Amino acid sequence: MSKTLPFTGSGVAIITPFDGLKTNYDELGKLIEYHIENNTDAIIICGTTGEASTMPDEEHLAAIKYTVEKAAGRITVIAGTGSNDTAHAIELSKKAEEYGVDGILSVTPYYNKTTQKGLIAHFTAIANAIKIPVILYNVPSRTGMSFAIDTLKELAKVENIVAIKEASGNISYMAKVAAEVPDLYIYSGNDDMIVPTLSLGGKGVNQKHRMNASVSIVCYKSKTLSNGESPLMLQVSKSGKRKYQSLGISIKPHYWDFTRNKPKPNCPNKEYIQKIILDKQTELQLGKRQYIQLNKDIFMFSYLCSGINFTDIANLTKANIIEEKNITSVRKQAS
Repeated sequence: MSKTLPFTGSGVAIITPFDGLKTNYDELGKLIEYHIENNTDAIIICGTTGEASTMPDEEHLAAIKYTVEKAAGRITVIAGTGSNDTAHAIELSKKAEEYGVDGILSVTPYYNKTTQKGLIAHFTAIANAIKIPVILYNVPSRTGMSFAIDTLKELAKVENIVAIKEASGNISYMAKVAAEVPDLYIYSGNDDMIVPTLSLGGKGVNQKHRMNASVSIVCYKSKTLSNGESPLMLQVSKSGKRKYQSLGISIKPHYWDFTRNKPKPNCPNKEYIQKIILDKQTELQLGKRQYIQLNKDIFMFSYLCSGINFTDIANLTKANIIEEKNITSVRKQAS
């Protein structure tokens, strides 16, 4: 597939904090900084969780503009610009592009539902009005309609329609999208569908704001060593709490870029420090990949065993294997 994705990995649909009836930009700024600090791959501003459908256009666009400026290129920004009015969706999308977002998320028209031909016309018009990537949003539980597979095949022909946020909760439908629409990447829109989505080749998740554990490399400037340097630490953040583990190297704080969490170009031993950091990040990434692969393997095992649940899988032993090819399992009754 030749299309370019705005992000892979974890895209978080952040809330829009309010103070009374107005956007609380101080709190919004804190949320953005939190996700930058904790290495979230992308943030989605003014999506469903961001209450875009209840925000006047002026407030909606102001939140998008603020987010782009606050992020300042440090994290991918996707803007929710969907509407059941094609002209309105185009207007919002063009403004978001003007502000500098990396892509838009556009939901199917709601309330006044359209036909499948109408969906093709609606999203083609939006995509043709801008140059940045378009992510389709399929969430029939909220909009009352879904994309037909043939509709997605047509929309995938549009150069900058690159992906679909799939939140139908229907694994069979998602499997058909993956198999029959290879020119459209898939993001998971449901927490309980992350592993199945990845198993089918999905490129990431687009979830509600949540305080999951994250890992980053930081300069612990509040501690000064005898050589006048501060230690570089592995920072693990979860639920507002942080734990630190030393990397065994240190740096003078004025040689550290605290915005990007890396040594500045004029750092005397920049190459050595970057190698240590890269080695640690590689080690962490390998562990993450192994965890993801384990989840994929468990899902596929469950699928091939006609849906055996994860609790029963965990209780399987060699005694459950018959003639090296069949598996038998009887769930233990609670005493």
